[in-house]
Amino acid sequence: MELSINSSRAKRAGYSTGDVIRRYVRRRWKAPLVAVGAAGTAIMLMGAMPSPWKGKRPVLAVGGPSVGVVESLRSKGVGSPWAGTVQTVAVRPGTVVKQGDLLFRLETDSLRADLTTARLARGSFEQQIRALAAERDVAAREIRREIATLEMQIHQALQSALAVVETPEVDETMPAESVAVEALHLQLAEAQARLQVIRQQWHQEFAPIQQAVREYDSHIRSLQTQINTAERRSPIAGVVTALYAESGRAVGKAEPVVRVDNPAGYRVVMRVSKPVKDRLPIGAGVTTTKVTTEMRVTTSAAKLERVVAGWDKDLFRYYLWLKPANPAALVPGEQVTVHLPEARIPSGPALAVASVRSATP
Repeated sequence: MELSINSSRAKRAGYSTGDVIRRYVRRRWKAPLVAVGAAGTAIMLMGAMPSPWKGKRPVLAVGGPSVGVVESLRSKGVGSPWAGTVQTVAVRPGTVVKQGDLLFRLETDSLRADLTTARLARGSFEQQIRALAAERDVAAREIRREIATLEMQIHQALQSALAVVETPEVDETMPAESVAVEALHLQLAEAQARLQVIRQQWHQEFAPIQQAVREYDSHIRSLQTQINTAERRSPIAGVVTALYAESGRAVGKAEPVVRVDNPAGYRVVMRVSKPVKDRLPIGAGVTTTKVTTEMRVTTSAAKLERVVAGWDKDLFRYYLWLKPANPAALVPGEQVTVHLPEARIPSGPALAVASVRSATP
């Protein structure tokens, strides 16, 4: 039974305080001290024993087949720039195209009909503008003629007033001349006000028509742009690898119709473990094989171009990017068998040689 330091039972049994402390320490630390001693003894014995491998660690040859996915670094999806209907498709999967070759054409019959209607409507608004401008010009011309006549009469009245001033014997006629000049000035101001009213009225009637003309101009430009871009051409040289729509199908804006890939950008991507990655230098040669649709096995060479590391579903992964020697024989998205060179890797936990990486279509 374990005794505490201040236990009365220990005192009655004749144990001193020192005896109680020593018994307490022995009981508490006996097992840990024994374990530490055993571990130290084992380490010493192991260090004294000769290695059964005589300085060489066991090795495991890692190589053989692994799975890779063909991905394209130079891929272009060509779609519709606006919602419409595919009229004709000029290519099929596997067709070799050059930059600028026609891929497909969109239907433009409805667009051309809308363009004709919009141009006619715009022409009618232009006729209204010309009619309003002609009415304005006629009214303004008459008022300007009236203003010119009044200005001439005022000038003549002022000349008569000056002649009267130079004749002292007819001073009593000066008030009558002044009244005539004032009346002419009032008529001139009234004519100028009428001219300004005509201009304001014309702008008020002209503004909505001019806005309609601008809207039709924008609509016509949009229709013309759609018609001009109805023929979709290949942006790069390569091979047609996918066809998403046939003739007569309605497509939305930016919806892909054809995909073109450049075989020079094909790469085989495979996932490997870190030991395999560390023992494959850049430029290392590998062999790839695949089974064709005719059930024939084709073999080609490839070289390690680069290693990419990153997180994938909370796990740190290593990916090998292999550059094939004959990319024309591959198709983006397909799986190929990659035969890695034999690499002597120290044995240890099981190694995941490779795994399939999903390819974006």
